Amino acid sequence: TPVPSTAGESGGELAEAVVAALNAEPLIVHVEQTGTVETSQAPGVVISADGSYDFSGDDLRVVLSIGGAGQSIETEIIVVGDTTWVRSDGGAWESGSTAEFGDTLGAMTAAIRLVSDADDLRHVGTEVIDGRELQHLTAAGTIPYAPASGGSGQYDVFDIYVEDDGTPVLVRTAYSAEDANGIEATGETDFVFSEYGGPIVIEPPVD
Repeated sequence: TPVPSTAGESGGELAEAVVAALNAEPLIVHVEQTGTVETSQAPGVVISADGSYDFSGDDLRVVLSIGGAGQSIETEIIVVGDTTWVRSDGGAWESGSTAEFGDTLGAMTAAIRLVSDADDLRHVGTEVIDGRELQHLTAAGTIPYAPASGGSGQYDVFDIYVEDDGTPVLVRTAYSAEDANGIEATGETDFVFSEYGGPIVIEPPVD
């Protein structure tokens, strides 16, 4: 079991264990994401952005739900080996080479990994979350945030709750960013991690 750093100090064995878990290869984990975002393109319009992710090495299953201004769309993605299937709102599946979706899939994986440097985390202490005693770490400095559509940003709030061995359980964030088209965005996103190490089996769609 990693030894937590002294509260207030950055880095340390626990932070290193957290970063190692988030950046594991292969990555095998289930993640539930809930969030909201508001952009400079549509001020005052709050968009919900929720996702369910199953990672199993290079294979992936994703359900993304985007809603706002009375509209919503659900996109499903399944990656098994060299083939990727995509459909929207329960329609017909379309398939293609996984290589064609490489940048998009890479961005999804990067968004889940969240932090890559243990020195970016500072141990706060032990807290009870939903009846579980967890270790709480927060940002020690500026943690970059990368919009899926390109551009750059940062996490303005970053709190991660982990088991004693560094396994992530819950992450609460708020971020600000500007995408590749100059559109500014602010939002909040929570991530709930489970099934670390699996087994998670991902199969091609059957319909």
